[in-house]
Amino acid sequence: RGRRPVGDGAGGGAARQARRPPGGGRPGPAGAAVGPGWEGGIVPPPYTGRPTLYLNEIDRPAFEVPQGSQVMLRLYGRVTVSQLVGGTERSDEAGQSMEFAVLHSGRLSIGNRSWELTVLQDFAPTIAYAGPLVRGRAGVLTQPFLAEDDYGVTAAEAQIALDLDAVDRRHGLALPPEPREDLVLDLPLPMTARREQVTETLREDLATHPWAHLPVRIVLQATDAAGQTGRTEIRRADLPARRFFEPGAQAIAELRRDILWNRDNARRSAQLMRAMLH
Repeated sequence: RGRRPVGDGAGGGAARQARRPPGGGRPGPAGAAVGPGWEGGIVPPPYTGRPTLYLNEIDRPAFEVPQGSQVMLRLYGRVTVSQLVGGTERSDEAGQSMEFAVLHSGRLSIGNRSWELTVLQDFAPTIAYAGPLVRGRAGVLTQPFLAEDDYGVTAAEAQIALDLDAVDRRHGLALPPEPREDLVLDLPLPMTARREQVTETLREDLATHPWAHLPVRIVLQATDAAGQTGRTEIRRADLPARRFFEPGAQAIAELRRDILWNRDNARRSAQLMRAMLH
């Protein structure tokens, strides 16, 4: 007396709804799921700033996702998954989870649902000289540049190599130079998170570097969060540095350069120094 039949009213409806698995399927006895079901989402790369897309709630036939997004699925029962977006499928031993990347546009089908995915390509950054390479105040190397990327530049650098073919190989430079690594300078970037377009100037004092005033090859390079790089063309110039106008100071700077060029110049440089002092 006073009992309500099972399934009658709102309480029974809620119980039936709680027993239904994600993505479809039929409820069974004691809440067990009989039919197959699934749930999943598409996670864009973090640097894009885009939110995760929950596939179970997307009812439109096509949509866009950033390149490199990860499709993450949880499968309940035998669910057919078909994808033509290029990523290698990875699943656990039980076959209940699956993950793959979206590398290009294509069709994704899960059970009786399907979508056409259009990939938003992540372009490589670009970088360019924004003016000539000049000698600034006190001989400081000064090079303005412009770098751009669709999601922001994460790093940039200047790579400087000795242009040996352009060196005047006389006097202390007649000997072969000792091995020396290329000079790599970090380019300045704004401290803000917005780096889609960067206009800055590299300023570096290279007065004490062994290549000061010698011919060099310069290349600027920019990198984005996906590891893609963009480079400028090679720029050839003499490495800017401090200049000396007093003859004695000029000679001492030259002798120092010769010793740094090749240590076998030490004896010759010492003889020249004694001759100057005499």
